[in-house]
Amino acid sequence: MNQCKIPEGYHSILSLYDTQRAIALTKRIFEDTLCGALHLRRVSAPLVLEAHTGLNDDLNGVERPVDFDIKATGTHAQVVHSLAKWKRLALHRYGFPMGMGLVTDMNAIRRDEDLDNLHSIYVDQWDWEKIIAPEQRNNDYLMETVREIVQAICSTEKTMRALFPTLDVLPKTDPDVTFITTQELEDRYPDLSPKERENAFVREHPTTFLRQIGAPLRSGKPHDGRAPDYDDWAMNGDLLFWNPTLQCAYEVSSMGIRVNAESLDRQLSAAGCDDRRKHIRYKKSLLVLIPAALFTLLGSYVGYAVSHGFLSYLSLIGMILMGAKFLAKPIREENTPLKFVNTRGREYFFHVATGVVIGSICGFCGVGGGMMMLLLFTILLGYDMKTAVGTSVFVMTTIAAVGAVSHYAFIGTIHHFTALAVCMVVTPIAAVIAARYANRVSNQILNRAVGTALLVIGLILLCIHMLS
Repeated sequence: MNQCKIPEGYHSILSLYDTQRAIALTKRIFEDTLCGALHLRRVSAPLVLEAHTGLNDDLNGVERPVDFDIKATGTHAQVVHSLAKWKRLALHRYGFPMGMGLVTDMNAIRRDEDLDNLHSIYVDQWDWEKIIAPEQRNNDYLMETVREIVQAICSTEKTMRALFPTLDVLPKTDPDVTFITTQELEDRYPDLSPKERENAFVREHPTTFLRQIGAPLRSGKPHDGRAPDYDDWAMNGDLLFWNPTLQCAYEVSSMGIRVNAESLDRQLSAAGCDDRRKHIRYKKSLLVLIPAALFTLLGSYVGYAVSHGFLSYLSLIGMILMGAKFLAKPIREENTPLKFVNTRGREYFFHVATGVVIGSICGFCGVGGGMMMLLLFTILLGYDMKTAVGTSVFVMTTIAAVGAVSHYAFIGTIHHFTALAVCMVVTPIAAVIAARYANRVSNQILNRAVGTALLVIGLILLCIHMLS
């Protein structure tokens, strides 16, 4: 529903053309001022992203993107919703040092937006991201950044008033920022809704930064929704100005310091989003699981007829090479598939092909399928490390069972039943501990841990095998 309203008696101070000139000048002047204040560099942002990359942030998870197919490339594309994920990948690709960041002019289309005087389906906004040091993860640094943004706005406004003197009749932006937390706001206005609280407070304090948005308040409800895996709820907020024409508060900037491992874990639990820790793509894993199970049976039959020494050497060498790969070239958190996996049909095909390869290796060698799956998921299909680990473990649970049954069918006996029983008891306990660790650490640490484990264990087992 369109709820846009023109206030009674409203008229534009500038002509239509001067309004366009003023908008263009404001964008250029403010961008330069903001870059100087926050040490940012201007970069260009995409209007369209390929759907399979996963870089188009899905906002609250329910908004539908504008999507279409590209005839020339056979790819499926989406118009940008948000650059939240893209910015972090861009920071990595540009290689900015600590203390530097990027700013871009984001153009997006949000087809499901509720329309009013402050919201449109077309979004044109500045978007910025900056690399900070661990010791800067505090509210003092956040509030100082807010003050610098407000000063950049006031400086731009002063320049625009000089260029367009007729704008002097408008009230000036208050450069003094009032900071208040969402809990303090609720305590002050317990009987008002969150939006009513903002209007009541900002009317008296026309430049306000409302801190700590997302966590439940003492009333049991959060002031407003925030994704648990983006900003740290203890170090974020909205910069609000009072709009005298519309007689309401409006959001100028929503910003915050990103989560770290500890705050991410805490916020996922608070938001009831523990399922996001699973890092498993269940639907796509079935495309791998079914052919893998079938080819495990075939591989088991072939493996029974081949020298066991050859199988052992093959799997151990693969383990060592895999560990060296993850140490030498870690998988990025914002990973993408290889370029030729650029359509949904090809993505499905390569998931099935992965299942065929994994099943054959698992049945043939008895081990190594999980390692090869980790490699194919990360390099070929663009999974991030945590999702690759979780999905491969999910698939290998079934594949290992199929492989064990099929090998027993061909061999007909179990020689080390005691060792098998011990492993069946110890392995689930170790798996739970390792999974908790993997979900809590950073992507970089997980790469190092997986690479080191594969390399060291592979070398030890290879030495033992050669000595025996």
